[in-house]
Amino acid sequence: MAKLKRLAPWMPLASNMACFGYEDVAPATLLDAVDVVLADPHWYGGLRATRALAHLCETFGLDMGMHSGTEFGVSLAAVLHLAASLPSIHHAPDVHYHYLGDDVIQGGPLPYEDGAIRVPPGPGLGVQLDPDKLALYHQMYEWYIAAQATQPRREPIYTKARW
Repeated sequence: MAKLKRLAPWMPLASNMACFGYEDVAPATLLDAVDVVLADPHWYGGLRATRALAHLCETFGLDMGMHSGTEFGVSLAAVLHLAASLPSIHHAPDVHYHYLGDDVIQGGPLPYEDGAIRVPPGPGLGVQLDPDKLALYHQMYEWYIAAQATQPRREPIYTKARW
């Protein structure tokens, strides 16, 4: 990424892979390899740890955005609340939520409005679990794991998309 940045200095670069953890921020900064760290609370240790990452990015003069990995509405609500609470975030959170046809929260998936999803209002994260849907998707998960256990596994259960 540092080489690419030297070849195209006018192009801001964002990454969730070059800065995968706290230990990557200083080297990426020293190499001038990234302009925007795409934080993911699931990888960085939760909401409080990601908030600390925002302060670290401010220290190094980096912007911060939020990375998505097709989370259900509970995680998305947490990311939206976190992003809204950080004054240093100047980029809309990356969201892959539109790939989900259903959700485990009451009322179904959070709606898009003009290409955005509002921070859910209300106590806590502003969403509540739908116990029936949670049970259904738990059953589906158990069925999938049981089906995989009878066959040799060729790859991990969760894989990133192959482009």
